This record gives sequence, structure tokens and C-alpha cells, in this order.
Amino acid sequence: MHRSRIVVPVSHCLLNPNSKVLGSDVSWSEIMPLTNYLMSIGAGLYQLPCPEQTYLGCNRWGQSKEQYDNPYYRDHCRIILKQVLNDLNEYSHNSYIIPCLLGIKGSPSCGIDHTFSAPWAGEMLNAEAGQNPGSILPGSGVFMEEISDMLSSLDLDIPLVEVDEKDIEGTINKLKCIIAG
Repeated sequence: MHRSRIVVPVSHCLLNPNSKVLGSDVSWSEIMPLTNYLMSIGAGLYQLPCPEQTYLGCNRWGQSKEQYDNPYYRDHCRIILKQVLNDLNEYSHNSYIIPCLLGIKGSPSCGIDHTFSAPWAGEMLNAEAGQNPGSILPGSGVFMEEISDMLSSLDLDIPLVEVDEKDIEGTINKLKCIIAG
């Protein structure tokens, strides 16, 4: 059987929704059309590490970009990305096609065009107590900012594409255009 030589790095939760913050309402069945499409074209799926889980574990709170945007978390991201970048560099230098890297719309870590932002700090509050619930704003998540910088430092031109979990078909159509390229 002929291999496609296509490798698509994907945010961890696209292959393992259990890594998401507890209470996330995205199910595996909602993501399957995307992974099925990528596998149908013979793409190898390269699962990126989940920076939030490797930093704070399974029992973490949902956080905003502002909370993750600190030197300690950025260092953590760069550490766990070192092997990833070595792997992607190796694929690239051996005639593999890396048409894009997939992030997650609205993620404070893996957002590409949109990230979750909120002015939170201090004791846990709730919306009833007047806490700003936060919002999805234009911008990249911390992990994607770090991977973008690291890709640039290696002269790897891999487009970052945002997966909209509420519009998987739209994401698949976007990928079809990129991969047909």
C-alpha cells in the first residue's frame, strides 16, 4: 500500500476529548468527521501534547489566556514542544508534506485566530457574584504563539488552521482547499 506522506499535527483534544477541561460539551462523535476525513486522505495524525493537562493535570479549572500568559507556562510550552519541533523538522527534511497544523477555536492555549479572554484573578467567583464571564476574542492562544515562534526559528512554513468545533463541516471544507492546494 502506498503511503500519502502527509502528516497533520493536531491539538491533543482532537484525538482525545477527555483531555479537555471537565464540563466541556464537545464529544468524540462531533469530532469524528474531521478525523475520518484526514484518515480518508491517508494523512498521518500527529498528536500534539496538551499543554494545559501536562501543566495542571485533569482536575484543572477552565482558565483564560491572561492566566496562561506568564513566563512559567510559556517555558512549559517550549519544553514540551522541543520533541514536536524535532519530529516536524525531520518529517519536513525527508519529503513529507505537512499541509497545516490544527488548533482549536477559542482555546486559551490552542486557539489560532480566536482565544478565550477574561480578566480573572484571585478567589474563585461566579457570574452571579458579578464576575466577568470572559469572551472569545481575536488572537492566538499561548501554546500556538510558542509553536509559531519555534516553527519560524526552524524556517518551517506550516500554516496554522483553527478547528471550529461548532462547525466541523466548515473546517473540513477549509482543509480540503488547503490540502488540494
